[in-house]
Amino acid sequence: MDLCRTLALRWHGAERERPRDCAAVVATAEQYRLTPALFEAAREANLLDWFDGGLTDRLRAEYAANVVTNAHLGRQLGECLDALNRHGIEPVVLKGALGLIERRSRFARMMTDLDLLVAPDAIDAACDALRTLGYSILPGPGAAARFEWSAHRADLGAPIDLHRALGVGAVAEVLDTTVVVGRATAHEIDGVRFLALDPADQLVHAVVHSQCNDKAHRTGAISLRQLHNFALLYDGIEDASAWPRAVERLAAAGLGSIVGAHAELERHLFGLDLLVPISTLATKAHRARCMATYAIPHLSDIETNVLLAFETPTMATRYPGAPLSSARLHHAWASVRGGLGALRKEALRPRNH
Repeated sequence: MDLCRTLALRWHGAERERPRDCAAVVATAEQYRLTPALFEAAREANLLDWFDGGLTDRLRAEYAANVVTNAHLGRQLGECLDALNRHGIEPVVLKGALGLIERRSRFARMMTDLDLLVAPDAIDAACDALRTLGYSILPGPGAAARFEWSAHRADLGAPIDLHRALGVGAVAEVLDTTVVVGRATAHEIDGVRFLALDPADQLVHAVVHSQCNDKAHRTGAISLRQLHNFALLYDGIEDASAWPRAVERLAAAGLGSIVGAHAELERHLFGLDLLVPISTLATKAHRARCMATYAIPHLSDIETNVLLAFETPTMATRYPGAPLSSARLHHAWASVRGGLGALRKEALRPRNH
């Protein structure tokens, strides 16, 4: 995990040991879209000379491109907030978008969209506000259509994701929209007004985003970019009570094992000393499983794909009105039949020798 050790240079306790293969570190950073963060970490530690000639130039070029991209995203976000304000809406700015407008970690993070949370009774007005700027409004992709709209404009690279909830399932249980909006604080920057989640809720959101979305905790997968985003967020929050309050909220929602496993991964990968209830054998076993699936990604990829393919919302969409058990049996048979058909077609395909 040389990439993680290098990224952790910006945090206390990181090892200052040159990676054995710097080219492999850069390649892994590119795979996980972490090259700007890698460049920043090495630059702040005055260790860019670790990366020989061409590698340093590569990192610097990708960082400079991300600076330009995020500057455009910042302007786009400001325009959208202004339009929403004019319609009487002050949305909650989420995740990387909050970092952009608050000017923290805004260039270390690669972004492809901007996330805003709007109260359910204001979502139609929010869509109308963005339409005045030329956006087309579509349901969110895949399962996200249950709780978000996506606003697109042809001349802009990033969509605006308008959430009417922070998620479903475990996410919704611990981050109820009405509750978190009630705890959010009002801000005004550069003439636009918006809300920011309570710092503890920001940390909770980051944990469930990295562990519950795409079934990462259940399958033992490592969502490396999300784990790093959490580390950036944690490092930038000054409220010392935020993490203990986040742990309390996660535990109250029955997610104590998840927060323990998350803290174990953050400690192992980035050296973050996150105080949690006493570390257990289960959290260490989960970490070992995660490291195994990181080394052999197919171990978690197969399980993740099966879980997503057979989850309740997918079945309801594919087989409306059918009992859940019947829908899953039908889908399993269709998947097996499709797989056998593909194998037969491949076996009969003419080959040139």
